[in-house]
Amino acid sequence: AVKWTPALAFALLAVWLLASGRVGALARHAGVFAAAFLLLHLPFVVWSPDEALYAYRYFSGQGLTGESVWYLLLAPLGLATVAPREFWLPAEVPGWADAAATAIQGLVLLALAAAAVRARASLRAGIAIAAMAPVLFLLLNRIFSPQYLVLMLAAWAIAGALLVESRRGQLAVGLAAMAATTANAFVYPYTLHQLGLWQAASAALFAIGVSLSAWFVLRAARPWR
Repeated sequence: AVKWTPALAFALLAVWLLASGRVGALARHAGVFAAAFLLLHLPFVVWSPDEALYAYRYFSGQGLTGESVWYLLLAPLGLATVAPREFWLPAEVPGWADAAATAIQGLVLLALAAAAVRARASLRAGIAIAAMAPVLFLLLNRIFSPQYLVLMLAAWAIAGALLVESRRGQLAVGLAAMAATTANAFVYPYTLHQLGLWQAASAALFAIGVSLSAWFVLRAARPWR
């Protein structure tokens, strides 16, 4: 999933360009994105379409896993269970759980689009909001993987560079990102199986990640002159 989720940033930036009346820039933006996407993906699809598309077929039907934020929310209510040492596998959850997670992801992306429209007067704000689209999508995804932090760290760095001017603020952003990725390491590969502490590390990861991303969006969506 992390290989195509940056396309969400393209979509949000396209919304910002349209809202700000930059139609010519939007056309160039879409053209370059389409060319890059085809250049990177089409050769593999032509070479081996079955293998190139396998990951999409496999993961599209997979339910939410123990590594996802939704497991952490449902498990205390007795609505989700997973093997303690195989929490990366799909969890046993009610039939509505997967659809609910997907619906919330969609609502969050719509909210980001609204924020991009609100921030149409600032290019910095538009780029920062676009950078948060793949981050929040992955944080709220029903399947989560440690590798997603690679993209998230890059996106947080971009948003921080654009929105945070003070040294103290930049330090705070850096410490939050470091705390999130450190917590992620204690989920995998240095799993804290003792007393189920990996769940506490996972909770810290999502709490910090969602809070930091939401803070960037709110900061970007404030009125700009």
